[in-house]
Amino acid sequence: MELTLGPVLFEWKREETLRFYDRVADMPVDRVYLGEVVCSKKRGLTVEDVGTVADRLTRAGKKVVLSSLAVVSNEEEIELTRSLVKLPFPVEANDMSVFNMVDPAQREVSAGPHITTYNVPSIEFLKGIAASGSSRGRAPRGPRRRRARRRGRAGSPGTRSPIT
Repeated sequence: MELTLGPVLFEWKREETLRFYDRVADMPVDRVYLGEVVCSKKRGLTVEDVGTVADRLTRAGKKVVLSSLAVVSNEEEIELTRSLVKLPFPVEANDMSVFNMVDPAQREVSAGPHITTYNVPSIEFLKGIAASGSSRGRAPRGPRRRRARRRGRAGSPGTRSPIT
């Protein structure tokens, strides 16, 4: 079994966050997700800090994945995301815009739990990326999807599963 640590969702000061990741390097976790997911205004770490922490965790034997913002909504957030995905680590896309910045054929990209998939074409797009073998697909399971699955469909008639 692989043990995974998600990104910090709290508003911690930079020093507090760096100390936390120093401790994570010694924890028995296999995979660590790094990055600001909730709000670009509360960034405790710079992109440079994220790269430094990621390098340290990699040297400690952890697989590091960079988490993007859940909503990329302005130019500053686009630039932040572009800077983050330039780091040489796998990326968790929590906003569809990330797929315009990272080529899943060249680098591991996973669809994070915050990705929005409101229609069958976007689900098919994500399934195609996951089928390429270089990516992981994940989708949160909610009550609506469970009910739809029990009825034999998820999303629209004829669609069995959003991401397999």
